[in-house]
Amino acid sequence: IFNTTFQDLSKSNGGNPVELTTVKCQRCKDEEARNAAREKEMRELRRLIEQQQIEQQRQITQIQQRHEQQQAAQARAISESEERHRQQVRQLHIQQQSHLQLQLVDNTATYNQIHQQVLKLEEEIVEEEKSLVDFSDEK
Repeated sequence: IFNTTFQDLSKSNGGNPVELTTVKCQRCKDEEARNAAREKEMRELRRLIEQQQIEQQRQITQIQQRHEQQQAAQARAISESEERHRQQVRQLHIQQQSHLQLQLVDNTATYNQIHQQVLKLEEEIVEEEKSLVDFSDEK
């Protein structure tokens, strides 16, 4: 049988193609089983790695979102703080302006009082001068 060709085998099979089967030794069968187990293990490891990468990406995305939210919150806090500061400065200016206006009113009143006193004194001086003139005329 070792010297027969595929054609001879085909002829002996009624002209149909002959399928040759291989008989494997136990060592080969064991090796194939180990290879199949390793392939299965590798597929499982790839699947686990893929899942881990997806989870890591999800966590990275969450961290980025939290960071963006914190930055936005800080920006709002700074903006609110700046607005409070502007309002405090505005209020201080209003108080200073009000104080200055009160001082101006007070100074104006004081000026008017002094001016009235000056006018009175001038009138008194004029009266004194008239009385002196009248007195000198009488002499």
